[in-house]
Amino acid sequence: MRKDARAFLGIYLLLTCLFAGGTLTFNAFQKNNLTNEKLNELNSVVGLKSIQLGNWLEDIRNDARAIGENPFVSAAAKEWISGGHPDNSERQKLEKWLSDLRKNYEYHEIILLTPELVPLLSSKTVSSAPLQAEELALAEKTLNTSEILVSDIFPCHGNIACMSLAAPLTLQDNTGKTETTGILLAKINPDSFLFPLTQTWPSPSESAETLIVRKEGRQVTYLNDLRFRPGKLLADRMAEDKLTLPSALIFNRNHDFFESVDYRGVPVLAVMREIPGMPWIMISKIDIEEFLAPQRHLALISTLMALGLILASGYAIWIWWLRQRTRFEALEIRKELENEKLRNKYEILSRNANDIILVSAGNGRILDANERAIEAYGYRSDVLLSMPIQALVEDKQKPSFQRYFSNVRKAGFLVFESLNKTADGTTFPVEINARTIVMDGETVFLSVIRNIAERKQALEALKSYAAEIATQNRKMDAIFASTPEHVWLFDRNLCCIFASKAALTIISATQTDVMGRTLRMINYPTDALLRLEADLAKALGNGETIKGRTPLTTPSGLRHFEYIIFPVHGEGGSITGAGATLHDITERKQAEERIQYLAHYDILTGLPNRVMLDDYISAAIASAQQQDMQTAVLLLDLDRFKTINDSLGHVLGDTLLQAVAERIKKIVHSKDIVGRMGGDEFIILSPGLRDADEAARLGQKIIESMADPFVLGDNRITTSPSIGISIYPFDGIDSETLIRNADTAMYQAKASGRNNFQFFAQQMTARAQELMSLDIGLRKAFENNEFLLHYQPQVRSSDGAIIGAEALVRWLSPEKGMIPPGKFIPVTEETGLIIPLGEWILRTAFETAAKWHKMDIPPVTMAINLSAIQFRSPSLLETIERLLKETGVPPELIELELTEGIIMSDAKEAIEKLQHFKDLGLKLSIDDFGTGYSSLSYLRRFPIDKLKIDQSFVRDLLTDPGDAAITNSIIALARELGLHAIAEGVETKEQFEYLRDHNCEEIQGYYFSRPIPEDEFTEKLKNQ
Repeated sequence: MRKDARAFLGIYLLLTCLFAGGTLTFNAFQKNNLTNEKLNELNSVVGLKSIQLGNWLEDIRNDARAIGENPFVSAAAKEWISGGHPDNSERQKLEKWLSDLRKNYEYHEIILLTPELVPLLSSKTVSSAPLQAEELALAEKTLNTSEILVSDIFPCHGNIACMSLAAPLTLQDNTGKTETTGILLAKINPDSFLFPLTQTWPSPSESAETLIVRKEGRQVTYLNDLRFRPGKLLADRMAEDKLTLPSALIFNRNHDFFESVDYRGVPVLAVMREIPGMPWIMISKIDIEEFLAPQRHLALISTLMALGLILASGYAIWIWWLRQRTRFEALEIRKELENEKLRNKYEILSRNANDIILVSAGNGRILDANERAIEAYGYRSDVLLSMPIQALVEDKQKPSFQRYFSNVRKAGFLVFESLNKTADGTTFPVEINARTIVMDGETVFLSVIRNIAERKQALEALKSYAAEIATQNRKMDAIFASTPEHVWLFDRNLCCIFASKAALTIISATQTDVMGRTLRMINYPTDALLRLEADLAKALGNGETIKGRTPLTTPSGLRHFEYIIFPVHGEGGSITGAGATLHDITERKQAEERIQYLAHYDILTGLPNRVMLDDYISAAIASAQQQDMQTAVLLLDLDRFKTINDSLGHVLGDTLLQAVAERIKKIVHSKDIVGRMGGDEFIILSPGLRDADEAARLGQKIIESMADPFVLGDNRITTSPSIGISIYPFDGIDSETLIRNADTAMYQAKASGRNNFQFFAQQMTARAQELMSLDIGLRKAFENNEFLLHYQPQVRSSDGAIIGAEALVRWLSPEKGMIPPGKFIPVTEETGLIIPLGEWILRTAFETAAKWHKMDIPPVTMAINLSAIQFRSPSLLETIERLLKETGVPPELIELELTEGIIMSDAKEAIEKLQHFKDLGLKLSIDDFGTGYSSLSYLRRFPIDKLKIDQSFVRDLLTDPGDAAITNSIIALARELGLHAIAEGVETKEQFEYLRDHNCEEIQGYYFSRPIPEDEFTEKLKNQ
């Protein structure tokens, strides 16, 4: 008990250490956790504010860049500065422009400076104060570097914080030389964004603060008001050796976060971040006491709890020890009583046991023996009890017996076999179960000895039987060794008596592993176990032969088998067992499944095909009827897929179709079904809809998902979908009708500009039939030469002379007469006929231009429109080169017209292709200029010769000031870029005179002539 007392004391001391250590660790962890959380918050705050500040500075620079690079503004400034003393109206316009800039960009004031840095104009009506030295230095640096510069914060006008922005006004002449025509100096008020940015905090705090500081040599200047020391803006400047604020660490820091003491002498946690492009550092800080106050309260509570637990555990251990001592004393008494009971029970058991029981001393002398021992060995009791136990062992077995008993003495227990002898010398085999026990305080050997003669005989008989069975198995193996069939034989207990080689291979077993075992013991594949066991039981019960199929999971994977289970009859016709043969039909099963799959699924994408989709749509219609819901069928066709497939190859086209299928599957709902109709057409079945708006949202979602390019190897492919939608029950009540109507709606989507979705409407069917009729008619038109070209004159505005012609295609149908291009050109683009039609137009126009060139007249330029599909065709350049050689037309007489949309869809590729055209000597013009989204930077890079003012601006230029302003701007822009300008759609004398007076060099329109046939145009050329 004294040892137990020491153990209990040790446990108490261990618990005390654990509670104390755990409390200290918990408190340290809580403090560290709170500090890390606050560091993350400070880092997020200073990071977000520094990004916002950086974005603000970048926005200011971008605004200035947009103003400074505006050629119209730079030209106006140059004209003003060099114009001497312009009239008052011009001055008012420039002042208004400066005033509008100030309001739009929220500057305090904008001043226009001459290149000599003399203030010329101000956005304020009242004269501004003289420029600060910092502002003049900034303007001078901008003039010298031609860069947009933002100043640091500096005091101005009574110690008010100010910032300035200086931007050069640049103008590029025809030679490409850039000239600085003036300086725009904008005064920025930091109170508009910068200072408010530092005064906000994302969560309530009594001490949190954001500072912006600037290093000036070995001093730090606060650039914003301090929260706890207001009025110190730009005035609070401290030397490094006197700084206690975390700002001091900006001179020598290893981390962006730290603990320090601020300008109040209060310990704080702070994070700093440098502002790119400015000599500023932003610091966010908070008092350590503020965010650690909850932790200190929690630390006090946890310490008190730990102390209570230590006292409670001490009391509990003391009570436990008292109870353990009482329990130990009771156990000692109970143990003594149980030993007495055991002695009595041993007497009863040993007297009546069937086994021999001997108790021997350590020297081997037999101390006690039961009646069975006296009977088995044939000795009297007194003689047996005087003998050593070794005397009962056959002489040859005595050495091994001695070793066994030595092992019993060491291990305390052992079971072994030996050979004993009786008083008359008869021997018999025995199994001895020997152990050491304590009797009356002395260790003795208790041996329970069993006669195993009958067991030995049975084992020999079993070995003989096993040898006979092995002989039979070898015979069976010889029969079944080469058969691929799986053969099993079972006895009436369903224990295996034979298995063929193929059967053993499937479960990775040997004949020895399965002999005498049931299927469950063999651990046969569980997916077939129940079925095979049930059929084997039937064969044993009623002699029935059973056929079936079952899958089996094998080491090589899942296999499929046909099996036959049959009864095995013995002599006299009785059923002695059952057998089973299994035939592998995996390949046949896979072929059947493959045929079934190909009949219902698309082999390229793995999506359901038209046959499977019909079943799905029919099932969805039946469900919608029962639930009074709607079902949508969306038919999707990829725009311009044929062009992609032909230009990049069918392999990449197939890869694109697979990528499109995967993208659609990812965005549709789980209940929706995606299938492929063939080619580049997909169907999306969306069942269980409440209204058609859900289908519209799904269509829009698919369109948006296609906006991102498909990255296929080294290729980035952009495509868009045209989607037609039909709704059950409004647009059809069966699968075929819904698909047909969705197809009709899809073609309407293509006619509406592609990359959109359209719902089916009855009038769309008639429109589809009309398109089909046009398609058929167009193909016949090629065969019958029904196309012809008309030419519209392009005249010089100064004298009205014809200097060019635009070739315009016409279709003269024998059935429908003259069909306008706007009706059949979109169909040719959709069907791909635009490529051969475009080549015919180029050839015919080249031949006509060659004829005119041979006439004795001034040169006439032939303008020819190119469609988007033509321009993107890889063979266009080769076609033009070939036609130039075949027709002999000088390339400088050919002008190719392209719209803004064509060249801006892929500006970099367009520049390269246009340069190839220029290398051939062709002229280039941008058609319908002003209706697209060309940028000035790209216009300068495009090797173009002419800008064509769209007729939509010309039509109302006399009545709409906006159209007139755009027209004038295009003419001025062309002049600045060294290009020609031509106006199309001129129908009246007044329009012509206006354009001529505003220096538009070339005119085209019905005022001069409608498009006319070649012979009429030729007469005009001869007669002018």
